[in-house]
Amino acid sequence: MVNNSILLPITGSEESLYAAELAWYLAKQTDSKLTAQHVIDTASSLRFLGIEKPGLIGSGPFLAAFDTIQGALRNIANKLEDSYTARVSPLGIQSSFVIDEGDPVEEVCKRADKHTLIVTGHNPVLFDYKQDYKACRITFTQTLVRKSSVPVIIVRRPTNISRFAIFCSMDQVSKNWLKNCLQSARTLGAHCDLTFVASGNNEEMPVDFLQNLKASFPELESEQVRILSSKYGQPAEICDEHIADADNQSLVVLATVNADKQRFTSMGEDPEIFLKRVSSSAVMLWPEEFLMPIFSKTDSAVLASKDSAPTS
Repeated sequence: MVNNSILLPITGSEESLYAAELAWYLAKQTDSKLTAQHVIDTASSLRFLGIEKPGLIGSGPFLAAFDTIQGALRNIANKLEDSYTARVSPLGIQSSFVIDEGDPVEEVCKRADKHTLIVTGHNPVLFDYKQDYKACRITFTQTLVRKSSVPVIIVRRPTNISRFAIFCSMDQVSKNWLKNCLQSARTLGAHCDLTFVASGNNEEMPVDFLQNLKASFPELESEQVRILSSKYGQPAEICDEHIADADNQSLVVLATVNADKQRFTSMGEDPEIFLKRVSSSAVMLWPEEFLMPIFSKTDSAVLASKDSAPTS
């Protein structure tokens, strides 16, 4: 895995353009390497054609149609690469473009293991069975979040990140995860505000929790930290109002946890439900088991900061 490396799965959609613009911004700010990936979905083409064993006719016409479809999709992929390359070339970013064929989620996950972050576009429209392409697009993002071993930023609208809005339950706090969040934010030059939900299951009183937290992370003295009480509602619902306040300069950050082969947010909610319910411009779902910051200062970044420092 390469430090400061971003994987950008893209299609020709508007949301993919927003994701690309955010990925370019992050790469520029953190001196990250960026890989744009387009996957030709062969499985969907086969399902669409319904190729079966020979019956009234043989499989030849179906295979010919499949080859025609794949050729058209490769042509689209090449045009997408040309457009992407033309846009990214003047930006001075280390970026490459790859075209894969297969199941989109599986192909993205194969490449994700060599990166520290995935940035992808997401269409927030709910399932619409009259327009199946929207359903497929949502399914890709939700399935990717379930299977990805690295953090995923889901982008809906144009976003520039100057703040990490971190949400977590007091019952599910990993200090190592929180440390990596704070380090990543500092590398990006972003502020942090943290919201913890006291569900009543944690034996530690909120005031003691806050005091111990700030003792472990002195840098939080200059950041906003709030604790919300959850009496009857679910922790995820308690945070809804504050998540809704996030603007297009804020990245909403939640940890995800593996439990019995299922993945939940640190608020105990299925990521699919969370993504359907919230409408923030950008959300990062960060697997708690991912034990490193998504961004850290590189040698070139450190050198640049020294060069820009005033001399006495």
